[in-house]
Amino acid sequence: MTHNLTGRQKSPHLRLSPPEVKGLWELGQYTPKGYLYHLILAHRKPGWIWRIDNVSEFCREWGFARRTFYRAKAALIEEGLIEEEIFGAIELKATSTDVCVTSDTGVSDEAFTVPNVSHSVPDLAQPVPNGSHLSAETFSEQESCDSTSLKQLITPTTQDVCVSADVITNKNPEIRTDVGVFNRQLAHVENAGYPNQAISPEQAIYTPPVLLQVKKKFKINLADPHLRRAIERWPERIDVAISCLEEKEATVKHPTRFLQKAIEEKWQPEALAKEKAPDDFQVWFQEARKRGLVIGSQCIDNVLVVYTVDEQCIPFEQLRQQSWEQLEAQLQTVTDDDTSWNPSPPEQIPVLLPESELSGDAIDNMRQAG
Repeated sequence: MTHNLTGRQKSPHLRLSPPEVKGLWELGQYTPKGYLYHLILAHRKPGWIWRIDNVSEFCREWGFARRTFYRAKAALIEEGLIEEEIFGAIELKATSTDVCVTSDTGVSDEAFTVPNVSHSVPDLAQPVPNGSHLSAETFSEQESCDSTSLKQLITPTTQDVCVSADVITNKNPEIRTDVGVFNRQLAHVENAGYPNQAISPEQAIYTPPVLLQVKKKFKINLADPHLRRAIERWPERIDVAISCLEEKEATVKHPTRFLQKAIEEKWQPEALAKEKAPDDFQVWFQEARKRGLVIGSQCIDNVLVVYTVDEQCIPFEQLRQQSWEQLEAQLQTVTDDDTSWNPSPPEQIPVLLPESELSGDAIDNMRQAG
């Protein structure tokens, strides 16, 4: 502890640990945005990074409502005070160059002022208890710390954190050093003019407009972490995935999870797959089935393939170039050498694929055989 000219004790500015910052939050000394920003600074990890593996556990541990956390995070990102990276976990990184670490001796000779808080707060007509036992600290602009050295920002043995007056007055008005503010109602009045508090969790990162258009129709939860991870990784698949969802609208019970899987697994609408089949495919497939040469078909990566009786997967374009005699000779040679081959009619040959992946004729025959 040091003493100023009035004889009152004062503590080094912001030498706080995360639990101490949480204590001030519980006493009503922070707004949500200021609290989250100070948590990241007080974490003192090299690079000012806080990795959040589970948002629910983080909010429960540090006293955040989940929605409040997302709003505060979005406001800090919009003001350029932090950056966010999402790769399985959320990483929040302070970006302000006005943040620095102090030496072992701490901050000395600061121009602190201690206002008289024993009277009512102006304009609010709200009596304030005597706060003479507390210390309210403000920086003078001349004696704020100099953070021109990048080495200061990545020192792993950081002991102290200081914030310059420019951060307090201009960039982040919600970081409050007057610890004599006594309740959340007052903090709300002071920050009532900041529209950033109304930012929803779904706007914390970019959301393609096409998803916003179908959100209400299908009741998609755009805040779902698994869906957002898929959207960020494969944005080019979103339109096709939505087409799959629209096609199955009447039967889908969980549209959020359906859309996630459609993006991750690169699903294609059934109607689109049928349109891509050549005009003569159905005729060719029916004839091949009658001859006992094929058991199913499927479209894989925009390539139509046919499953033969010898359990091969061959592109249709390759098979159609051969005559029926060539195909029968080729497949007959294989099946004659295979003692385990099932001589049953083609309708009774076991199907190797799920029904959803077979052609319409193969499905009908399979059902009749069953």
